[in-house]
Amino acid sequence: MFQKTKNKSSIDQLGQTNRIVDQTIIKGNIEAVADLRFDGLLEGNLKVNGKVVIGPLASIQGSIICQNADVEGVVKGTLYVEELLHIKEFARVEGEIVVGKLAVEPGGKLDVSCKMLGDHMAEPSLLTQNATPNVVELVQENKVTTKKKK
Repeated sequence: MFQKTKNKSSIDQLGQTNRIVDQTIIKGNIEAVADLRFDGLLEGNLKVNGKVVIGPLASIQGSIICQNADVEGVVKGTLYVEELLHIKEFARVEGEIVVGKLAVEPGGKLDVSCKMLGDHMAEPSLLTQNATPNVVELVQENKVTTKKKK
């Protein structure tokens, strides 16, 4: 009748998505081990061990660190995306970006300094080489790790 519950590891979280709905206001930092869809307002930093989707009504002011990101709303700050950053048609991004790959749909607005690392993500020295102080601080504070590409 009663079953034991066990703690879920990050492996158990695969395929699950966290969701912050519109009209939610968060002032502070968010860390998530699973994918995240964000449709609210964030004044702070976001660190996700997976994919982030920034919805069309969302606004984020702060740093974002993740593996992949789709942006439909507004982001002002520093983005570190290990793999693909996809800027959708009505998105607006201001600040700095460090990405593996970048895709921008027609209509997407970018006002950023951009560092594209591509296949060099495995070389940690390239993360901060010629980077602005904001990117260097973001990488050092969050101990950003890079995957070695085969």
